Amino acid sequence: MSTSNLPAATSPGDELEATSTGEAPEVAPTDEAPGVAPTGEATEVVRTGGRLATIPTGHTPEALPTDDRSADVPRAAMPKVSQTLDDTWADDLIERHPRLSRVLDRKVVYEIGEAIGVPENVDLENLGPVFDAVREYEYVRRNVQVKASDEARLFEALVYRLGRYLFLNDERRAINAHNAFLPQPRRGGGKNPVGVNYTLRLEMVKAQDAKQDPEGVWLDEVSNALDKVNQDEAVQEYSEVARQGRLLCFCAALWILELKGSPQAAEIALDDSYRQSLSGDQIASFFRARGLLVSPVASMAQTALGLQFVTTALETFGKNPGMHHTKALYLLRQSAMTEIEPVSRRCLDEALESVENALSSDAEFPQFYATRALVKNRLGDPGGALIDIRAAIELARYSATSPAVSDEIKNWTDRLQDWQLAPLPGRGDR
Repeated sequence: MSTSNLPAATSPGDELEATSTGEAPEVAPTDEAPGVAPTGEATEVVRTGGRLATIPTGHTPEALPTDDRSADVPRAAMPKVSQTLDDTWADDLIERHPRLSRVLDRKVVYEIGEAIGVPENVDLENLGPVFDAVREYEYVRRNVQVKASDEARLFEALVYRLGRYLFLNDERRAINAHNAFLPQPRRGGGKNPVGVNYTLRLEMVKAQDAKQDPEGVWLDEVSNALDKVNQDEAVQEYSEVARQGRLLCFCAALWILELKGSPQAAEIALDDSYRQSLSGDQIASFFRARGLLVSPVASMAQTALGLQFVTTALETFGKNPGMHHTKALYLLRQSAMTEIEPVSRRCLDEALESVENALSSDAEFPQFYATRALVKNRLGDPGGALIDIRAAIELARYSATSPAVSDEIKNWTDRLQDWQLAPLPGRGDR
């Protein structure tokens, strides 16, 4: 699919304000395996200018930025982000997984994203954080270490982290990244570029682990587990790494368009090339459903498709609160698209059940209370609606302090005032 018709992306400066201290000198990347240079001399894996490269051991370019946060190296200022409520819970969830939090440190990921420059520069060599996310997600999933969520919820948090800090709220970067993970023809005995970059990134992270655990308390166990993941991926010619990479980038593009309220989210969600790229993936179905929900004037056909997408995803991830909430939003919309009272009432009852399922898995997300308030108001329960909208406002006030959250609170406060001033329904109208 051509990306030339994508809408002009919001400049990173709109939401990400940072200053750059200059780029480090480039080191030519090589396809050779880490640890052995073409000449036979010992090598090590480093990152330079947002890319991975193998260089002779003992040779370090000047001002080389690394992922070691203790290194005394000038860095770009941490961007000021207008965090949404989604960003807040995603950050909290990632923080509960120490390896993910360290490897996908927001500042480091942002530096790599900033070094990429224009969207056309996106390639596998500067998508290190995507490889990190795929590898660490698989490690957490295999070891049944997902905390306070199911694996789809954790994957969603990783989508937000990469969309915000690697792709810098630019859907074109995410689309180009997705395309970089598509199968590429290789001539002769050419190496698999996904495998080469995945392995390089793995060796670099293992070197960082050694600095974090010099006594080797947990290093060998984790290193062996990561090597096992790498071996399993190599047997499949890194096809699963490529698929997960495409999935992360595709979902990030849809999330960015959702943040912007762009109707193009529906176009990307239904594009057949992405359907073929991620056929049968339930997390992709969930983000497609969210993309189709962006337009307030979506057709009945799109609404039916979106509802089916998220319903299908829930067959696999039955306790995922975000999926239950999205289903509730679709049912709420469907209730307003019919003039048949029994059908509308049934949609509202099902919407209330869905949003309560979301709250049973996550009782701390303000948006769930705001949606339940809408459903209760439509059901003729103004008292319950007022309680829930106040609960949403109260929770949001103790969440992130940002313009985006302030706007959300203002919208809910305006709704609260409108409902408080509305006349009570008559006995026969209830």
